[in-house]
Amino acid sequence: MPKHFGVSDEDFRQLMEQLHLLNANQKSLLQRQLRKLTVSESMSTLSEEELSFLQTVLSR
Repeated sequence: MPKHFGVSDEDFRQLMEQLHLLNANQKSLLQRQLRKLTVSESMSTLSEEELSFLQTVLSR
């Protein structure tokens, strides 16, 4: 049975699924934070480029 870093295929697959879910949760949290930021005064501290970059990253 192939191993990934000394972990069985099944354990590796489950770990990757959990990691994917974690990334999705983090992304949705960041999206909510960005929406709050968009309507707040603090947004003026970001340049248009930075804003655009953040939105691009979060829309993936």
